[in-house]
Amino acid sequence: MIVTNIGNSPLLPIEKTTHPPNNCPFFRAGDVRVAAVVTITTHHILWVREHNYIVDGLSKLHPLWDGEKLFQEARKIVIGEFQHIAYREYLPMTIGLQNMREHKLSTTFKYAYQSTIHGSISNAFTTAAFRFAHLMLDDIIFLDQKGRNPSRRNTTGVCKPGINSISCTSMHTITLDEALAGPDTLFSCESSMEYFIMGSIKKPVQISNDMRTARTIRRLGGSLDLIGVDIERNRDHGIPSYTMWRDFCELDKFTFDTDSDTHKSCILRKLQSVYRTEDAVELFIGASLENKLEGAVLGPTFACIIANQMYDTKYGDRFWYQNKKQFTRDQREEISRQTMSMILKRNTNIESVPVNPFVVPTNTSHFLTGDASFNFAPWKRTMVP
Repeated sequence: MIVTNIGNSPLLPIEKTTHPPNNCPFFRAGDVRVAAVVTITTHHILWVREHNYIVDGLSKLHPLWDGEKLFQEARKIVIGEFQHIAYREYLPMTIGLQNMREHKLSTTFKYAYQSTIHGSISNAFTTAAFRFAHLMLDDIIFLDQKGRNPSRRNTTGVCKPGINSISCTSMHTITLDEALAGPDTLFSCESSMEYFIMGSIKKPVQISNDMRTARTIRRLGGSLDLIGVDIERNRDHGIPSYTMWRDFCELDKFTFDTDSDTHKSCILRKLQSVYRTEDAVELFIGASLENKLEGAVLGPTFACIIANQMYDTKYGDRFWYQNKKQFTRDQREEISRQTMSMILKRNTNIESVPVNPFVVPTNTSHFLTGDASFNFAPWKRTMVP
């Protein structure tokens, strides 16, 4: 894929037009939300680097393959890596191990494509449940230089970082407003992306279950109440009420009774002061404020909706990486060996990558050692069984 190099740091391709105040361009990607917030941009960059890494490996094995063939085969592998990491590392922490077992979502379950399952995205999932990440936004974003190789100031002239310029040698923070203003910070240093990644790894996140917090500090640019937008989106899409979704998930009936174990008593009192009846509570609000499941970041209702969606996404996809028609056994084993830490290790200059980047590292954390390379040997002869 096309990239823009800032020194030795490959980023995304850039638009021809620039934006004030620093005349920095926006990045181009397959998703228009690539510039929504700079931490999202870093993940786009990471997976573009991984794609190009896979292309380089395949091209050495198959020098006669043209660009289109290399692109499609690399795309297929990277999708498999993404699927495996999402279900093996990210999803269990999100919905809990019990939901993983009940919905056969673990990557160790024997896979069989089911043609009767519709793999499309449900309205409740995309409109409410998977918007839970909006509650994880903080008004301060950390950029951490420690744990990666020294960086140099960008002297390429791509743009002139100004108000959002960061130090290339020390810890730094930016506000959420600055992160939403554009990708200027990624042009400050040759390794700005690594700053954001290490800051994200080291800073714990939490989902707010306090109405005041959810209402006030989740504001973008001081003018957009993101939670208000989520509520409006639920209503615009005609999403059934929170109580109906709890019934769908076969959970205990929701009431404003403060003896209920679904929410904290203070939350229940606040909900009762806003909504006339339990049936009037929106899915996004009711589920966002639930008590969390053990070993998960979500409560039972959102976990149920997401688990059902992930089941359909997995077993209703005939191109799923575990489908025997997609890859040979050796190829599937190599894709299943990949971890988020390996992707980070081989595509960034971060020296110390935690074995599990989704968990905040401590003094006793294990860090990835040894070779993080992808083994291309299973792709030497054939691409499919």
